[in-house]
Amino acid sequence: MTFPASQSKSRRGCWTHAQPGQIIASRTMRDLVVGSGLTFDEQGEMKASGLPGALQYFAVTGAPPGL
Repeated sequence: MTFPASQSKSRRGCWTHAQPGQIIASRTMRDLVVGSGLTFDEQGEMKASGLPGALQYFAVTGAPPGL
């Protein structure tokens, strides 16, 4: 899978905020999975090059059984 340069840079920015074994998600991703049973903890904000303002990011902290 390949991403345009602007998307690739913002994704790499998320990776630098994740701890080993941790899954990081954007606010958009969190909003898209409402009702799935996944739970999230807010981790802060980061600046993504090429995008205005700061982006919130979240750690995935739980999933329903069997997911």
